[in-house]
Amino acid sequence: MWINNKFPFLLYCNCEVEYSGRACSILENGNYLILYKNDKSLVIHGGDKITPRNYQGKNSNLLVEGDYLISTNKSETIKIKVIHVLNYFRLANWSNNDTIMTKTEKELVNKIYENWYCYVGVKCEEVYKEYMTEHGPVDLLGINNNKYHIIEVKRRKCNLKDATQLRKYLECFENKLGYLAGPDISEKALKYLDKHGCKFISVDF
Repeated sequence: MWINNKFPFLLYCNCEVEYSGRACSILENGNYLILYKNDKSLVIHGGDKITPRNYQGKNSNLLVEGDYLISTNKSETIKIKVIHVLNYFRLANWSNNDTIMTKTEKELVNKIYENWYCYVGVKCEEVYKEYMTEHGPVDLLGINNNKYHIIEVKRRKCNLKDATQLRKYLECFENKLGYLAGPDISEKALKYLDKHGCKFISVDF
């Protein structure tokens, strides 16, 4: 077979696949998409589902032997019998850039943290991020004269579920005031906050 295993490639072919390792499996004859990446990982996709039918992690060893592609990684082996090649592309200059995340919840947390008084209206001696409680970490917690200011931050429109989540955190403290922060809030969530003596903080990117 003329497939070059020294370069990443995309192979659409009629094939059969056998896997052995943590278990054993057989992928019956059919047309499948095989993707071999720069990091030497290999995935086999069918015509539906995001999850591949079979895969090998990075740093696998791919051999081309006759009509077979054989990928090994430690004790796992994928053996692909290529019956008919439908399309083959060598993926030259394939980029490895990572996605740069923007407009994250962390950005809003930092924005409030760095401008605490502007958003909360209270100066606190201590301010913590990811303060752990028995119900999980609170995004922000400030302490002023033994009063706890607890802030739950969302990157999108706050809803009733977010408001009830804040209430759970508040159960862990005495002498506290709760805040739900985000770009916007639903009417139901705002009424819930008012009912329980909590406040909404409008913060956007």
